[in-house]
Amino acid sequence: MIMVGVDRGYVLFVVMGGLVLLGALALAQALARRPPTVVLPAPDHVDEVYLLRFFASSTRDDVGQPFAELAQVLSGLPANPERSVALRKLLEARDAAVRAATFQDGDSK
Repeated sequence: MIMVGVDRGYVLFVVMGGLVLLGALALAQALARRPPTVVLPAPDHVDEVYLLRFFASSTRDDVGQPFAELAQVLSGLPANPERSVALRKLLEARDAAVRAATFQDGDSK
């Protein structure tokens, strides 16, 4: 028996290719009250190591160095998804700063 759906207090089951409609309001309410299970992904440390290597070198070390120092500070924070987001956004900011430092007037197109 496989539960297909709950509608207006009735539970619809599929039994051996046929449909059976049961007025099992208590069962439907019990199923509705069951708390949802939320599984959070584990922080991806490999991804963070991957990101940290991009802070090691830059075409403009004078611009990229402060970002590399801050990345080291961030890598010392507790491992969680927000730390990964912070590292990704810091890398985006470093890339934008390096592009801004190497920008020339003719590059606007």
